[in-house]
Amino acid sequence: MAPPRPPANAEPADETTKSKPTSAERPDSSPSSDPATDAIRLQVYLDRRHFPAGPIDGKPGATFEVLQQLYRNSRTVPLTNEDLQAEALRELPSPFTNYQLRHNDFQFIEPVVPGAKSAKPKSTPPPSKRRPGSPTTPPPAPQPIEDRHLGSFMPYATSWEFLAERFHCDESFLRGLNPKQTTPPAQGTFLKVPNVVPFEIERCLDTPIQPAADEATPVTAAVVDLSRLEIRKNEVLIAVMPLSRARPDLRGRGKWTVLQAIPGPAFATQRTPRNAPTENTDDTAKSAPTESQPTSTFTLPRGPRNPLGVMWIHLAKEGSNDPLPFGLHGTNIPSRMRSDEGIGGFRLANWDIARAARLLPVGTPLSWLK
Repeated sequence: MAPPRPPANAEPADETTKSKPTSAERPDSSPSSDPATDAIRLQVYLDRRHFPAGPIDGKPGATFEVLQQLYRNSRTVPLTNEDLQAEALRELPSPFTNYQLRHNDFQFIEPVVPGAKSAKPKSTPPPSKRRPGSPTTPPPAPQPIEDRHLGSFMPYATSWEFLAERFHCDESFLRGLNPKQTTPPAQGTFLKVPNVVPFEIERCLDTPIQPAADEATPVTAAVVDLSRLEIRKNEVLIAVMPLSRARPDLRGRGKWTVLQAIPGPAFATQRTPRNAPTENTDDTAKSAPTESQPTSTFTLPRGPRNPLGVMWIHLAKEGSNDPLPFGLHGTNIPSRMRSDEGIGGFRLANWDIARAARLLPVGTPLSWLK
């Protein structure tokens, strides 16, 4: 997928006139050893080893606990929890690093319309009641797709979205790491970010996307508990990635096969005009569209904010090369992975579907387990 050209109103690059900020101006990324930082460090460490628990947010939870256990048991010599914590601390004295927004980054970010009013953020609790890492300025509600300028590419709505996906984290968490940055970061801004291997959208679709199959080191995959994708090489667990549940009529059991990865998928859907009448006149309970309501079919173009994300991986039944109408794909709402069911199969975060594709050769057997 060739990246789109930068928008005309993107900030011009001027490396000769921009000086690097002093240490006092840069976000702090020095080592720390408090429990909250330890949790973030472990999330970052596991993410770097393809065992992410979801967008990095520093919060404990059942999914995080399961991922830690799976990683500890995947080692040749299983690790204790203390061993894992010590290993993470040795490699990542600080789980944070700094990133400076570049001119080229803005080719993937929706241009700011002069005079446009930004959404009013929700009220925030006083500092004494905020949790560690909580945002000082919550992100505004996402703009409805039908109100977005589509064109031929669906870019990130703001530089906050771009940065959150690039560094595999929750947008609110990222804002909390940079509380002094109250507006969408501009070119040249330094920000404190999780020290993961960045998701580089400008390179994620470099070919070849999928590796060649190797009989000497066979790869297998499994959807487990309808909540995670497990990938094994030579029967050794090498990656575990969270995924959303598919809606009930798209679920299955048994053995399947991984087919081709499709970069930059488009998404065809229907919409009903907002002012179209409905049979239900009660404002508190809107009815579903009926056949009498006007609808139109439109195709959402490729891009990180497409509901199918940056990539689609076809699946087929065992012994078949015919793609099924559902598969593995990315998402434009990584923060709702655990709450929203997929409409086209199993959703993974864009950074995870891009990594999974590079681990899954065509022909990889995939089992759907309980």
